[in-house]
Amino acid sequence: DEYGHAAVAELASKGVDCRHVVSVDHGPTTVKYIVVDAAGEVFVLGSPGVNEAFDASDLPETALADVDHLHLTSQAPGTAAALARLANEVGTTVSFDPGRRIGDRGYSEALRLVDYVFLNDREAATALGEAASPGDRANQDPSRNGGNGGAVGDALDETTLVLKHGPNGAEVRDGDERHVHPGYPVDAVDTTGAGDAFAAGFIAARLDGKSFERSLAVANACGALTAAEPGARTQLSWRRLDELVEH
Repeated sequence: DEYGHAAVAELASKGVDCRHVVSVDHGPTTVKYIVVDAAGEVFVLGSPGVNEAFDASDLPETALADVDHLHLTSQAPGTAAALARLANEVGTTVSFDPGRRIGDRGYSEALRLVDYVFLNDREAATALGEAASPGDRANQDPSRNGGNGGAVGDALDETTLVLKHGPNGAEVRDGDERHVHPGYPVDAVDTTGAGDAFAAGFIAARLDGKSFERSLAVANACGALTAAEPGARTQLSWRRLDELVEH
């Protein structure tokens, strides 16, 4: 439909290889409407459309062998697990940002197959049973992993967790190791896409061989710069990031 064609054209104009985009005729392209409040927080209206029409079998076998990394978002659980498994088979690293439905979508299989899992405070509260507020979290045992007490919590024990604390920075939990970065103070205008920018920055830094500490600094800078501008198309560059990270 017109929304799908417009999205592909926009991505292609930015240099994105769209050869594996799947076109279907049994439903509309997903459209989201973003409402932003005075504090920059967002409320999303929309319909899922054909978001989950894509299946792992739609991807050519050689596709994942030719890339540096695979990032998954809120795909159907079976699709997420199948894609992660394909990436594992060819030695491609995988990250997963499952979103707010981590506790009820049956993602445990996929979570066991990825290298990094990104969660915000609310998602961590669901998956790990942790307090969402920084004040409460400060008095809590960081090793607690009760959460929903089931397969999701157990699966998260086997991966590297990247926890996003919004204006309070972020942390990495890798086994018994903890790495924390306080974030950067900015006046939030629109947090649309800030979490996605954070993940992109973290992944790019890790693929460049950076430490967890440096990767968190880059990721927080990406999120901060995105939140400080309206819209979800902030023009990020290493120059802009370095100015903030090195300040």
